[in-house]
Amino acid sequence: MKLKLFLIAFSVLLLTTFLLSFIGNLVAGNDTFVINTMDGKSLIIIFLTIVVIVPIIETFIFQFVIIEICYLIKLKHKNNIAILISALSFGTTHFYNFIYFMSAVIIGVGFAYYYTLFRKYGLKFSFFGIIIIHIMINFISFLMNYVFEIEI
Repeated sequence: MKLKLFLIAFSVLLLTTFLLSFIGNLVAGNDTFVINTMDGKSLIIIFLTIVVIVPIIETFIFQFVIIEICYLIKLKHKNNIAILISALSFGTTHFYNFIYFMSAVIIGVGFAYYYTLFRKYGLKFSFFGIIIIHIMINFISFLMNYVFEIEI
């Protein structure tokens, strides 16, 4: 059951990422999701940053810390509040432009939602499950953007 939930989460989040990229590029142009923060860096540094380091740090801060703090505070609608705070925080750190921000908030909702679903299998599964999904999505984006030079 854990594997099935994991595969569903990965599929939904990956498809959502591609759909949001497509819509964003359609609405605002092909440069909507082009971020130049890695210009001049080696492919290895870009890979390590985007595919390994960032997913670990972001999952720790935006899912683990924020959601677990919301769970410690006995809130009436803790799941919804935790997901909202997590997603808005995630989106805020991706505020390169409004379309990118909104896309990041939506993906942040997905990460936070699946984090809360994964919790029934334990905190370790929640934390590492989201990290692995985030790594896989970023790896596919890395391949498309930096290896095959397909803008998504």
